[in-house]
Amino acid sequence: MKSLEEVLQEMKEIEKDRQDIDLSMSTLNMMEDGKLRSRTYGEFQPSRACLKKLCSMYGLSMSHIDTLRDNGRHDLISDQFNHFLSNDENMMKLRTVEGDRIKGIVNKNYKKFDNYDLFNFVDDYLKSQGLD
Repeated sequence: MKSLEEVLQEMKEIEKDRQDIDLSMSTLNMMEDGKLRSRTYGEFQPSRACLKKLCSMYGLSMSHIDTLRDNGRHDLISDQFNHFLSNDENMMKLRTVEGDRIKGIVNKNYKKFDNYDLFNFVDDYLKSQGLD
Protein backbone atom coordinates (compact mmCIF):
# COMPACT_ATOMS: atom_id res chain seq x y z
CA MET A 1 0.00 0.00 0.00
CA LYS A 2 1.29 3.45 -0.92
CA SER A 3 1.98 6.04 1.72
CA LEU A 4 0.22 9.41 1.67
CA GLU A 5 3.51 11.03 0.64
CA GLU A 6 3.84 8.68 -2.35
CA VAL A 7 0.27 9.39 -3.47
CA LEU A 8 0.83 13.14 -3.06
CA GLN A 9 4.01 12.96 -5.16
CA GLU A 10 2.17 11.09 -7.93
CA MET A 11 -0.60 13.68 -7.88
CA LYS A 12 1.95 16.51 -8.11
CA GLU A 13 3.42 14.88 -11.22
CA ILE A 14 -0.03 14.61 -12.80
CA GLU A 15 -0.84 18.21 -11.90
CA LYS A 16 2.32 19.46 -13.66
CA ASP A 17 0.96 18.11 -16.94
CA ARG A 18 -2.39 19.93 -16.71
CA GLN A 19 -3.26 23.29 -18.13
CA ASP A 20 -6.40 25.41 -18.21
CA ILE A 21 -6.84 27.61 -21.25
CA ASP A 22 -9.46 30.37 -21.40
CA LEU A 23 -10.58 31.16 -24.94
CA SER A 24 -13.51 32.12 -27.12
CA MET A 25 -15.08 29.06 -28.70
CA SER A 26 -15.09 30.86 -32.07
CA THR A 27 -11.29 30.62 -32.11
CA LEU A 28 -11.51 26.82 -32.34
CA ASN A 29 -11.75 24.83 -35.54
CA MET A 30 -12.31 21.08 -35.77
CA MET A 31 -10.12 19.44 -38.37
CA GLU A 32 -11.10 16.34 -40.32
CA ASP A 33 -8.83 14.18 -38.17
CA GLY A 34 -10.99 15.10 -35.15
CA LYS A 35 -8.49 17.41 -33.49
CA LEU A 36 -9.46 20.88 -32.36
CA ARG A 37 -7.17 23.66 -33.51
CA SER A 38 -6.85 26.93 -31.66
CA ARG A 39 -5.40 29.88 -33.54
CA THR A 40 -3.37 30.75 -30.46
CA TYR A 41 -2.68 27.51 -28.58
CA GLY A 42 -2.24 24.86 -31.28
CA GLU A 43 -3.90 21.49 -31.73
CA PHE A 44 -5.67 19.36 -29.14
CA GLN A 45 -7.15 15.88 -29.13
CA PRO A 46 -10.63 16.03 -27.53
CA SER A 47 -11.62 13.25 -25.13
CA ARG A 48 -14.98 11.51 -25.48
CA ALA A 49 -16.27 13.61 -22.56
CA CYS A 50 -15.19 16.74 -24.41
CA LEU A 51 -17.05 15.65 -27.56
CA LYS A 52 -20.16 14.90 -25.49
CA LYS A 53 -19.97 18.40 -24.00
CA LEU A 54 -19.69 19.96 -27.46
CA CYS A 55 -22.68 17.90 -28.65
CA SER A 56 -24.66 19.03 -25.62
CA MET A 57 -23.70 22.69 -26.11
CA TYR A 58 -24.78 22.69 -29.76
CA GLY A 59 -27.75 20.31 -29.67
CA LEU A 60 -26.04 17.55 -31.62
CA SER A 61 -26.61 13.86 -30.98
CA MET A 62 -23.51 11.97 -29.84
CA SER A 63 -24.93 8.78 -31.38
CA HIS A 64 -25.22 10.61 -34.73
CA ILE A 65 -21.58 11.73 -34.42
CA ASP A 66 -20.58 8.13 -33.59
CA THR A 67 -22.46 6.86 -36.68
CA LEU A 68 -20.73 9.40 -38.89
CA ARG A 69 -17.34 8.43 -37.41
CA ASP A 70 -18.04 4.70 -37.87
CA ASN A 71 -18.86 5.37 -41.53
CA GLY A 72 -15.68 7.36 -42.06
CA ARG A 73 -17.48 10.69 -42.53
CA HIS A 74 -15.07 12.79 -40.49
CA ASP A 75 -15.61 15.64 -42.93
CA LEU A 76 -19.27 15.88 -41.92
CA ILE A 77 -18.40 15.76 -38.23
CA SER A 78 -15.95 18.64 -38.56
CA ASP A 79 -18.41 20.61 -40.74
CA GLN A 80 -21.16 20.28 -38.12
CA PHE A 81 -18.97 21.32 -35.21
CA ASN A 82 -17.31 24.14 -37.16
CA HIS A 83 -20.71 25.58 -38.08
CA PHE A 84 -21.46 26.10 -34.39
CA LEU A 85 -17.93 26.94 -33.23
CA SER A 86 -17.50 29.75 -35.75
CA ASN A 87 -20.52 31.62 -34.34
CA ASP A 88 -19.93 30.97 -30.63
CA GLU A 89 -18.37 33.94 -28.85
CA ASN A 90 -18.74 32.34 -25.40
CA MET A 91 -15.58 32.28 -23.33
CA MET A 92 -14.89 28.78 -22.07
CA LYS A 93 -12.05 26.97 -20.36
CA LEU A 94 -10.29 23.99 -21.92
CA ARG A 95 -9.02 21.58 -19.28
CA THR A 96 -6.04 19.79 -20.75
CA VAL A 97 -4.11 16.82 -19.49
CA GLU A 98 -1.20 14.85 -20.92
CA GLY A 99 -0.05 17.73 -23.08
CA ASP A 100 -2.49 17.98 -25.97
CA ARG A 101 -5.56 16.02 -24.82
CA ILE A 102 -8.62 18.04 -23.82
CA LYS A 103 -10.16 16.46 -20.75
CA GLY A 104 -13.17 18.76 -20.83
CA ILE A 105 -14.69 22.10 -21.66
CA VAL A 106 -16.13 24.09 -18.80
CA ASN A 107 -17.45 27.58 -18.19
CA LYS A 108 -14.64 30.10 -17.79
CA ASN A 109 -15.82 30.80 -14.22
CA TYR A 110 -15.27 27.16 -13.27
CA LYS A 111 -13.08 26.78 -10.22
CA LYS A 112 -10.78 23.80 -10.29
CA PHE A 113 -11.29 21.42 -7.40
CA ASP A 114 -9.87 18.02 -8.21
CA ASN A 115 -8.46 15.00 -6.42
CA TYR A 116 -5.16 16.79 -5.86
CA ASP A 117 -6.89 19.61 -3.97
CA LEU A 118 -9.09 17.18 -2.06
CA PHE A 119 -6.08 15.11 -1.05
CA ASN A 120 -4.29 18.21 0.25
CA PHE A 121 -7.32 19.22 2.33
CA VAL A 122 -7.58 15.75 3.86
CA ASP A 123 -3.82 15.56 4.41
CA ASP A 124 -3.79 18.97 6.16
CA TYR A 125 -6.73 17.95 8.35
CA LEU A 126 -5.12 14.66 9.34
CA LYS A 127 -1.87 16.42 10.21
CA SER A 128 -3.74 19.04 12.25
CA GLN A 129 -5.36 16.21 14.21
CA GLY A 130 -2.00 14.51 14.79
CA LEU A 131 -2.99 11.60 12.56
CA ASP A 132 -0.22 11.78 9.99
